[in-house]
Amino acid sequence: MPLVRVKEKHQVTIPAEVRKKLNLKVGDYLEVETRGDVILLRPKAVVVVDRAKEKAWKRLHALLDQVHHKIGPVGPGPPQDRPGPRRGSGAGCSGSDSSP
Repeated sequence: MPLVRVKEKHQVTIPAEVRKKLNLKVGDYLEVETRGDVILLRPKAVVVVDRAKEKAWKRLHALLDQVHHKIGPVGPGPPQDRPGPRRGSGAGCSGSDSSP
């Protein structure tokens, strides 16, 4: 069992064989737990929330909700299932393929 030393600022170096076995990289997070006189370090995945991006996504969703409220549902499907102008119904269209 490797022996490590507590350094200034109470830092310890995790032995290379342990880092390799657990695939630990610089910047990874470890959860620290004590069990009696034992210190347990457990690798943890952490999701970092970017508050600015989260706020921007909320604003985008709110804007899209407003658009959908005004024009109705939008999405795949035949045009006749969606509100709005239909093919061939514009000005100057006779709706037939025959020429005069």
